[in-house]
Amino acid sequence: FIGVQKDRVDKSAHSFDESGDGSAQYKTKIDVKGDVKNFRSRFENFGAAAEEESKRKVEEEKRRRDLEFKRQVEASKKKEAVAEEQRAKEEQSRREEDERRREEEERRGSEARRLDAEREQSRLEEQRTCSGG
Repeated sequence: FIGVQKDRVDKSAHSFDESGDGSAQYKTKIDVKGDVKNFRSRFENFGAAAEEESKRKVEEEKRRRDLEFKRQVEASKKKEAVAEEQRAKEEQSRREEDERRREEEERRGSEARRLDAEREQSRLEEQRTCSGG
C-alpha cells in the first residue's frame, strides 16, 4: 500500500484483509421493546412529575392568595376599628359639648330669673316707698 503508514495504525482496528464476524465488538440486534418500555416509563414519569409540580404550584398560589386575603381582612377590620373608635370619640365630644351648653343655658336661665326677681323686688320696694311716703 502506498501512502499508508503502518506504524500509525490503530492496533484494535481490523483491516479489510482480515476475516471476522465482528460479533464480539458489535451488537447486531437492538432490544427495541426494552427501549420502548423504558422510554414510555420515563415519559410517564416525566408527565407525572410535571403534573405533581403543577399541583404544587396551584396549591402554593392558593395558599398565597388565602394569606393575602386574610391580611386584607385583618387590615380592613383594623381600619374599621380605628374608624369606630374615632366615631365614638366624636360622639363623646358632642355629648360633652351638648351637656356644657345645657349647663350654660341653665345657668343663664337661673341668672335671668334671679335678675327678674331682683327687679321685681326693687319695683315693689319703689311702689311701697312711693305709695307710703
